[in-house]
Amino acid sequence: MALWAKAHIGVDAQTAVIIRQLVAVSLNMDYCFSKSPNKDSLENIMPATKPAQSNADRMGLVALKLFFRLAEAWRLSEDQQLSIAGSPARATLYNWKQKVNSDQTVRLSKDTLERLSLLAGIRKGVELLYPKNQWNQYPHRANVMFGGQSMVERMSAGRLIDLWDVRRYLDAERGSHFG
Repeated sequence: MALWAKAHIGVDAQTAVIIRQLVAVSLNMDYCFSKSPNKDSLENIMPATKPAQSNADRMGLVALKLFFRLAEAWRLSEDQQLSIAGSPARATLYNWKQKVNSDQTVRLSKDTLERLSLLAGIRKGVELLYPKNQWNQYPHRANVMFGGQSMVERMSAGRLIDLWDVRRYLDAERGSHFG
């Protein structure tokens, strides 16, 4: 995952670790917000780069960087981006883009962080299952498992469960290929 993140979105190794944890977040939201220090906690793996910067803020910035890069790669419309991110106001989406472009930290709600971590897991699932030349096209293909909708259409329905459905579908597909 770290190599994937470095190659595909041009991040440093520490940020790649956070991206890997974002994928893990979709399986257990409490993992990233645990107050008990352990060897796998964010405090020990990724110290804040600025004294006032919390891990939650840093994770928000990394999640949004990944989100906007995927939105560009997958050619998501602004409406699709809003739906996938949990329907924030357009001004909020614009502010997030400004903060990402200026590398400012962003604190996201648990719901938004969960949505974006699911999106990271979905992208990783696509990359594990399909050749590189299909990574950006596959999410737009009609899929019988989603009633003929594409993964992007399903994810853009706006419900959190739709993101989970796509993530579980890809996880199940991976299991059938490697299990």
